[in-house]
Amino acid sequence: MGLSGKEELSVKIKSSGEIFFDAFGSKQGLLPKICPNIIPRIDLLESEWGTLGCTILVHYHMGGKAMISRETIVAVDAEKKSISYKLLEENFVDEDIQAIFDAWKEFLNNVTKEIDA
Repeated sequence: MGLSGKEELSVKIKSSGEIFFDAFGSKQGLLPKICPNIIPRIDLLESEWGTLGCTILVHYHMGGKAMISRETIVAVDAEKKSISYKLLEENFVDEDIQAIFDAWKEFLNNVTKEIDA
C-alpha cells in the first residue's frame, strides 16, 4: 500500500531566501557541488531547472541510507520564494513514516548548513 498526503517543513536559514530559492530551483543542479556528501547527484529528466513541470532524479543520503527519488515541481511562487514538489517515485519502501519525516528534517538542516557555510 502506498502512502499519500502532504507534509510541510520549515527550516531556519542564515542566508537570504533568494539563495535558497535558487538552490532548490533554477540552480538545483549545483547542489551536488555544494553538498556532495548529502546530494552526490541530481539528473534533470524533463523541462528546465526550477520551472513548473521540471522533473528530476535525486540521489541523496538520508538517515544514513543511500536514497533515490523522482520528483517534479508542481508550484513556483517567485514572490514568496516558494517551490512545491511532488514525489513521483522513491526507494524508501516499508519505512516508518515518522522516521522518514525525521530524516527529511535532518537532511534539510544538513543541506541548509552546507549552503549557509
